[in-house]
Amino acid sequence: MEKHFIKSKLQKNHLNQYFHFEYMYLKWKVLISKIVKPVS
Repeated sequence: MEKHFIKSKLQKNHLNQYFHFEYMYLKWKVLISKIVKPVS
């Protein structure tokens, strides 16, 4: 039971890190496109 709990906790943490990374990536993409567009 405890092992299963730890495993699910790790999986949730992994998902959170993944979504956080995706969010940061999109944020940077938008930021960069805003900076690059006026120049070009």
